[in-house]
Amino acid sequence: MTPVEFRKLLLAESLTHPGLVRKTNEDSLGFFLESGCFFVADGMGGGSAGDIASSLLENQISDAIEFSGGESPEVRKNKIHTAIHDAHLKIREYAETRSFAQMGTTLALMLFNPWNPRRADLCHIGDSRIYRLRNNSLNVLTRDHTVGAELEREMMSSDHPEKGIGDHRTSVFSHVLTRVVGATSNEPEAEWSETEVRSRDRFLICSDGVTTMLAEPEIQKIISESGRPDEAVRALSESVLKAGAKDNYSIIIIFVGDLGLPKSDPEETAFY
Repeated sequence: MTPVEFRKLLLAESLTHPGLVRKTNEDSLGFFLESGCFFVADGMGGGSAGDIASSLLENQISDAIEFSGGESPEVRKNKIHTAIHDAHLKIREYAETRSFAQMGTTLALMLFNPWNPRRADLCHIGDSRIYRLRNNSLNVLTRDHTVGAELEREMMSSDHPEKGIGDHRTSVFSHVLTRVVGATSNEPEAEWSETEVRSRDRFLICSDGVTTMLAEPEIQKIISESGRPDEAVRALSESVLKAGAKDNYSIIIIFVGDLGLPKSDPEETAFY
């Protein structure tokens, strides 16, 4: 048994943009098609602190995951775990030497399994999200680590009538992070989960600069109607800008081909 070649099974595109209000883009992203690893990091801290925090995390994960496509899923997960820990320490050291109080970053990462392309691991910290579009239905695969999301989960479990506390578009509580890389002395607690991958699935990884501006039905419509990942990325970006783009935003779109019939040429794979 040999590991899969992701370039034969996946089509993907990415974009990161400062938006229309902020002068600095504090988002970073990782795009490793050959290794089947994609992630978005949304920095926080203001000034140059946020972009440095997300960049430190990006560099640590990139060094750990690049050229790792032939390794086992557990080895790759352990490398990412170590990378997050090391980035946390570097962010804390940088912040402490400059008296930055709130320097940190979120993470939303998708790691396809090179030995079983029908499975993928998800790792996230904070409020950047991973979505899956399947059969024209959009579902979020991550749970926001925010005060708003936790309050909403508590209210839903107790049949409380108020909803929307975790909605990025309407609630200030949805932006108060309960987990973050850096920012506090506490070790960042990454939430790992596994998801099934099917032929012709489409995935979106994004920072909250997207979900603050666009409602999920609009996101679903754009991805459903796009023929290729680059079209979806461009259409989502245009919609975010049209809505005001009040924050930095990052987008990664992944189209899964026919998992049962990988072709020798990635352009020949049935993605549609």
